[in-house]
Amino acid sequence: MKIPELTEAEQLLNEAEAKNPGGWADHARYVALAARNIAEVHPSLDAEAAYILGLLHDVGRQEGVTDLLHILHGYTLLERLDYSDAARVCLTHSFPLQDIETAAGNWDGSSEEFT
Repeated sequence: MKIPELTEAEQLLNEAEAKNPGGWADHARYVALAARNIAEVHPSLDAEAAYILGLLHDVGRQEGVTDLLHILHGYTLLERLDYSDAARVCLTHSFPLQDIETAAGNWDGSSEEFT
């Protein structure tokens, strides 16, 4: 799986929080804890990977206050670092269904970025 080690994930989140302080970073930490707790009782999931992915799912919020644009920012950051699996989580976590029209939020990027 292409994700950072735990210490790097924590560093990435801390750096992102320093760039754009706010409750979103604590939210990411709570998501990480919940993901780890769920993964610990699931026979096919890796609890540490779930925790790391939870930490990073909103890392794109480092670019400022946005609605859905943060998913693209996080994807771009983690792809650039060669963490494609973590990047995919950033890009897809706001979609309850595998349908681009069902996003949990409003697209606030350009139409080119949407496609």
